[in-house]
Amino acid sequence: MGHGLLRRGVLLGVVVLAVVTCTQPAWAFWRTTGLGSGTAVTATFSAPVVTVSGTAWSSTVHVAWTAATTSGGLAAQSYVVVRVDEADGSTAAACGTSAGSPTASLACDDPAVPTGTHRYVVTATQQSWTSTSTASAAFATDATAPSIVAGSVSPVANANGYQRTAPVTVPLTATDVGPAGVASISYRIDGGTVTTVAAATTSVSVSGDGTRVVTYAATDAAGNVSVIGSTTVRLDTTAPTVTVAKAGGQADPTNASTAQLTVTFSEAVTGFTSTDVVLSGVTGATAAVSGTGASYTVAISGMTGQGTLSVSVPAAAAVDVADNPNTASGTATVVRDTVAPTVAVSSFTRSGGNLTVTGTTSEPASVTVTFCRGTGLLFINLLPPIWGSCTETVVTVSSSNSWTAPATVSSTDAFAYYARAVPTDAAGNTGSAVVAGPVG
Repeated sequence: MGHGLLRRGVLLGVVVLAVVTCTQPAWAFWRTTGLGSGTAVTATFSAPVVTVSGTAWSSTVHVAWTAATTSGGLAAQSYVVVRVDEADGSTAAACGTSAGSPTASLACDDPAVPTGTHRYVVTATQQSWTSTSTASAAFATDATAPSIVAGSVSPVANANGYQRTAPVTVPLTATDVGPAGVASISYRIDGGTVTTVAAATTSVSVSGDGTRVVTYAATDAAGNVSVIGSTTVRLDTTAPTVTVAKAGGQADPTNASTAQLTVTFSEAVTGFTSTDVVLSGVTGATAAVSGTGASYTVAISGMTGQGTLSVSVPAAAAVDVADNPNTASGTATVVRDTVAPTVAVSSFTRSGGNLTVTGTTSEPASVTVTFCRGTGLLFINLLPPIWGSCTETVVTVSSSNSWTAPATVSSTDAFAYYARAVPTDAAGNTGSAVVAGPVG
């Protein structure tokens, strides 16, 4: 019995000495050969070798490692991957692994890696034994998006936010606080074709009237894209035109001292006043302007002279929203005429029941001719009629300068007839009446 205890004591001392003096991760177990005897066996557990790869600056890192095995050929049961921040040495679980959730794979993708430089360490486990790799090579990531801003637009917009000179230049500048750096700027105008410039600065040239929207974004070398920005350009390079015309219902010619005209711009303008209306041709005429936007009324008053009143609007009388001055208008005219026409009777004849009177006027006019029997009885009916109390036949004719007015009466009527001619011109001026007759 004493010899058996001695053997067991010696064997235990050998096992303890083997475990204490081992320089590699290792594990040991007993192999028994029978009752009361046994031998101790030791083994090493190799560490994984880690490699990393991926697209430059990508925030997804591919991590791979060699299998960890024991010297006896047993493979590791699981692995845990840890990411190490190069800047401060802090660690974070990687690839979704942890002590409570290891992986049996020999590779994984680590997504959404924060910006920085990182190394990876993999720990293998076999039963209660572990073996940890040395840190992998460093891999730089950039998960930070760049930023982009638009500078001051040139030329500078007016107080209404409009430019009237093309092209308009919109400068763009991108910056990136991440290590990858700005790779490009992309922009487009009004949803048009996208233009990409491989630079951190560029300028966008905008032409064409209207409200134009420039949208833009920056991309860094890691593929991170900035928030999309936009700048609105309101461009109007077209000068407003203007038309002057007689107002509806305005007589032309007229014998009044007043007249009314309209002024219409091609777009809304400001700054148009009475002093911007040019009048000529008739003495005493003055203008008063009312209205707003694109439509105005010009009331003319105080006309004392005769002739053709000319009304116009000069260039730069008003400006549009972009401060473009208007072009000059054409000229509208209204004739003022207060002189009554005169009329003369050239002949007055009767043939049976047909009466005919002819004459002339001093200007184009309408002539109203009234035919009336003379007063009295029998042979004394040659007395002139009392106009308005007799049975009258009225004929109105137009005259350029000469005129003829016919009338029909009873051929058996023995009374004498008279004719009275009254001229009225286009301006409404009525001349004095002229009486012709009798004819019987």
